[in-house]
Amino acid sequence: KPDAERMNVNELVYEDPALKASGSLTTKSGAGLQRMVVDSLRIGRTQFAATVTPQKPAQKQAEKQGAYDIALTAATLDATHFINELFKSGDSKRKLPDFHLDAFAGDVQALSGVKMRNVEAKANYSNGRWGGSEVRADFDGGGNIRFELVAPQKMPTDGSPRRSFTLTSNNAARSVQALGLYDKAVGGQMTFKGTMTEPGAGQVVAGDLDLRDFRLVKATVLTKILTVGSLTGIRDLLSGDGVGFERLTAPFTMKDGIITFKDARAWGAAIGITMDGAYSMGNQQLAMSGTVVPAYTANTVIGKIPVLGNLLTGGEGQGLFAFTYNVKGNLDNPDVNVNTLSVLAPGFLRWIFEAPPKLDTTAKTDQKQGE
Repeated sequence: KPDAERMNVNELVYEDPALKASGSLTTKSGAGLQRMVVDSLRIGRTQFAATVTPQKPAQKQAEKQGAYDIALTAATLDATHFINELFKSGDSKRKLPDFHLDAFAGDVQALSGVKMRNVEAKANYSNGRWGGSEVRADFDGGGNIRFELVAPQKMPTDGSPRRSFTLTSNNAARSVQALGLYDKAVGGQMTFKGTMTEPGAGQVVAGDLDLRDFRLVKATVLTKILTVGSLTGIRDLLSGDGVGFERLTAPFTMKDGIITFKDARAWGAAIGITMDGAYSMGNQQLAMSGTVVPAYTANTVIGKIPVLGNLLTGGEGQGLFAFTYNVKGNLDNPDVNVNTLSVLAPGFLRWIFEAPPKLDTTAKTDQKQGE
């Protein structure tokens, strides 16, 4: 129903084998879209309704057109594609028009088969990057997750604008599974904090991962390390209820799809382990080295002796009886080498036996990210 400046399109319907949508829209000459209502849209496992309106000049500078407010309510939402997009390098991501999103979804499908309920999101997207945003969700089966992204601020070290983020969860295992990062953990509390530089080639994400009170079950890399190191008792635990850890701390950086971690360590009553290395998300290649400390609680008691303790154990996270290892190859079946001679060496000499492996970024993989 057009008039001199405005055109209304009512009862708009589209349907094909993959997509079914209905709604209405209003446009204005010289100003573009004024309002779009999606009464229903079905595509794959996703079904939602939404309203899209242009932001008012007070919200967005008048000379910058194409900024929208989006209110969305979804009965079901397949978020697997969106999550996979998060880990792509900056140049491969598609830029969208500026918008503010206010959304609720009753049932959300994440990666690794993880389902989330009652998902609430408030997000801002401007100039090709995500700004101040917050997401809250419950996991199907127990636990919840919260993610907060703070708008860019200038860092005092180099003056470049960086966004900071915080991800917390009382079910760490479900959280990393939902992101397609790891599926061999059970339970745990997680705090994941960091910063990220501007989007684009060379974008750097840096931060610290802190996990508490979790278990590893059937963890391929750790199982191979323990097998080669002849720690069959702890290895057998992995095949059953899993090995418990009190805490894991892992400083990391991520650039161009490669996660680099240094001085990472995890410990529990049965075992302690240190980790330095890198992981390529593109081809799932891992290069890692470190030290394994069996019977961690008892083994590290001697480390509490002033001066002598550090010399004998090698410092924090080490033990009197420990061995060094290195891992290289595909995450599902890497090559593992253990230097049994390092078991007999005092901590301050153990580094002599270590030869960190190099990450292979050219190897091919038959697996797709998140599957």
